[in-house]
Amino acid sequence: MPYSCLRSFIIAKNQGWTTVLNHVNANFRTENESWRYEAEMACDLEERKEILREQWPARTVQLVDEEVSHADFVLVPSTFVRDDLVSRGLSRDKIFMIPYGVDTSRFHAQSKPSESRALRVLYVGQIGYRKGLRYLIDAVGLADPRRTRLTLIGPVVNRNRILDRAPQIYTYHGTMPQSALMLQYSQADVFVLPSLAEGMARVVLEAMACGLPVIITPETGFEGIVRDGVEGFVVQTRDSRAIADRLGLLASDRHLRQQLGQAARKRAEEFSWARFRETFLAELQRVVCRSDGHG
Repeated sequence: MPYSCLRSFIIAKNQGWTTVLNHVNANFRTENESWRYEAEMACDLEERKEILREQWPARTVQLVDEEVSHADFVLVPSTFVRDDLVSRGLSRDKIFMIPYGVDTSRFHAQSKPSESRALRVLYVGQIGYRKGLRYLIDAVGLADPRRTRLTLIGPVVNRNRILDRAPQIYTYHGTMPQSALMLQYSQADVFVLPSLAEGMARVVLEAMACGLPVIITPETGFEGIVRDGVEGFVVQTRDSRAIADRLGLLASDRHLRQQLGQAARKRAEEFSWARFRETFLAELQRVVCRSDGHG
């Protein structure tokens, strides 16, 4: 894992071992650039400070760069991470990509409560600027809060004021056990994650496995997995109006929600943890043999 293995890599290289870095997110420089862009659009100085607190320290950024340089191969979960690392100078030949999985026996569609006039929207993740959460809250306000019920679940990071943004249009829960989280998935109509930078958010697969259509950005790491208009919708980053438009469409069309949700469940079934393990072991054997000169 990044920023935790440099010493081990140095020892391994001295012993002639093959080293593989599990790079779960985009390059930290890319993430920091995103936070600086967010800060430029901040409403006031205090919000700007909050956003910049999410930046990675310079020493951590440098440490990860050193780890990447000591790795023979880099494992990534998505094309977003792969392409970002390549744009930063890492050879594509050193990267192998395996998307994460989901336990479809634990996360599955359940009967929903009686239909109501409000669209039940769910967000699960950290309450912070990296997740693009403020754009979701703004989107619900644009979509008509009377027809939309938003539930937010997750821990607050870095003492931000995101939850002060239009508190009348959402219900907030902190972290919760998986049994309680399953209930939230079962009660929702749509899952939204408008991230600014992500490796591959597993909560999206969990929601899909529970039969929920999803609304995501390209930066969530689901390019080629969630297809726009098939398992849900892919909207541009920082576009509250686009999210609001998709929410309005889903609120007015129950059949479309069911169609997208069924497709999402079917797609999630293609991404089991068993598939991840088998692919990882096969890829690991391939790269080790290649590193040893036998491939």
